[in-house]
Amino acid sequence: MADLLPTVLASASARRNAIFRPFAMKKAQYAEKTGQQFIHYTSAATATLILKNTEVWMRQSSAMNDFREIEFGQACIRRAWLEHGERFEDVFGKIDPKMSVKLWDWFVSWEQRVRTETYIACVSEHRARENTHGRLSMWRAYGGNSGVGLVLDGGPLLRVSDALGAYASPVGYHTLQSFSAAFERLIERAEKSFDFLVEQGAEQIYAELCHTLHFAMLCTKHEGFRDEREWRIVRSPAFNTPLTLSARVEVIGGVPQTILALALKDQPNLDLVGIEVPKLVKRVIVGPSKHPLLVAEALATCLKASGVQSPENIIAFSDIPLRS
Repeated sequence: MADLLPTVLASASARRNAIFRPFAMKKAQYAEKTGQQFIHYTSAATATLILKNTEVWMRQSSAMNDFREIEFGQACIRRAWLEHGERFEDVFGKIDPKMSVKLWDWFVSWEQRVRTETYIACVSEHRARENTHGRLSMWRAYGGNSGVGLVLDGGPLLRVSDALGAYASPVGYHTLQSFSAAFERLIERAEKSFDFLVEQGAEQIYAELCHTLHFAMLCTKHEGFRDEREWRIVRSPAFNTPLTLSARVEVIGGVPQTILALALKDQPNLDLVGIEVPKLVKRVIVGPSKHPLLVAEALATCLKASGVQSPENIIAFSDIPLRS
């Protein structure tokens, strides 16, 4: 019987994921099964820093390109709660009569805290047909007059939570109406699995709901951004996991701010491998630029210094005739 315990626990965890986070679960399973690669679109200057210093900076959510992305996720939750709160109470109130009140109080408290206590790094799903030219919409949105795309092995990104207390999650693209419908489907799944949820205990279910709302705040964007196919690596004190990332102050765009530095160095003792540049970076796409050869030469030098033997073999030039 003792030998069966890990299997039983894993099965229970998978079933909770299927109830509370089916979209993220399916996306992660597909990414792992297909060997999904990701790409980080950024400026040539930032790409050079990443390769030169072998680290990625996670920035506070308030420093994102448009913080209204977070506000949109919060608005979606408020709209869904207004429309389906009574039905939510009918189900989860039978597990804990105070569940709705506690959960809403938690959400309200974190609406402000996500601005300063949550750190995010962003990547996008990369497809093989984009290997030569990248994605036009992303060149327009990121990198300015000299963009670079770093194509990354997806395996380590899907495992970051184990070692760093940070979690990778796909972004869900919604309207207010479609998010509300998704929230209603969560309630329906809970109704169908009610006996199972009771067995899990009120404390576990409360934690699952907090986790779900937290990622809904941070990883929900308007459907107009769907072409980005974005994933976010998120670090938050709400996860109650040890902080192993280095925090320091950097000046970005003239604004001093605290960042978390994710060192691109394997940590086998934490089962975190494959994040060093030679294994992690599969391709570098130099975007539309006035000086593509200069950018490529600098990136090749940084790649060589970080251990890539033949950097010229993984550097490509986007052939999109983009006018800035």
